[in-house]
Amino acid sequence: MSLLDERSAQNVTCQLINFAVMCIVMGLFSSQCYALSAQYTSFRCKRVDSCVCMFENEEGYDLSELSAVKNGLNATKSNLTFYFHPCTDISIGNNTDLNDCYKGVSVCLYNSTDQTYTNLGLSHEVRVTSSGLKGPVAFVYSHNNSTTTVMMNNCADSNSLQVGSGNGANNYELLLNSPSACRQRVYVKTEPPDQPQGHLSTGSVLVIMFIVFSSLYFVGGALVLKLLRGAEGREMIPNYDFWVSLPGLVKEGFLFTLSGCRTAQAYDRI
Repeated sequence: MSLLDERSAQNVTCQLINFAVMCIVMGLFSSQCYALSAQYTSFRCKRVDSCVCMFENEEGYDLSELSAVKNGLNATKSNLTFYFHPCTDISIGNNTDLNDCYKGVSVCLYNSTDQTYTNLGLSHEVRVTSSGLKGPVAFVYSHNNSTTTVMMNNCADSNSLQVGSGNGANNYELLLNSPSACRQRVYVKTEPPDQPQGHLSTGSVLVIMFIVFSSLYFVGGALVLKLLRGAEGREMIPNYDFWVSLPGLVKEGFLFTLSGCRTAQAYDRI
């Protein structure tokens, strides 16, 4: 081997080693990213319904007890009063042209200056977010161009609502202090799905049709051959030659597919 060939072989070897090292590093990096992603997912409080979210360990936040509070919770700052009633929508205020909350809302804003009520969100418009790996958890309501974030602020003995600092430009922040703001074990009621009665699936229908037509084909064909032609034994099987040759045809088709759909060529030796 010449000196040039030895150098070429060394360069190829170095490139292969560098490629292997790069693959190992990328594999380790990918596994770490996957582990971090799984860890982040496990710390997310997933929305169960309009007032419950739950972590993978079955802990979470349940605001259903707040729905029993008449007229919900409210907090006032300056000329603005916020009303919060999770889980279900309630009517707030009187039926006037300036009241957008009378038909039922989950979050409402009342402006005492112009005496208007603004719908900030319905119960089904809520989503749950987590800031960081372990919280805090917030129920976020989005309606039209406004976004209202209700933070699980303090695990308190009584219910109260505060106006947060992040307010302005149709973005509002409310702080919930309540036993419902305590992270606790969540019990979710699950009901079995309704099972259709007296209905067959598509697969069952196809199987029944296959059995019926096969029976008609073989039994009916055998009777026709017996009565019209006086067939006996295997001659009573409809298209007997085809069914006997079918395994061979399947084998040839399988070999033809494996050969890349090329026909075999045979040469005679002279």
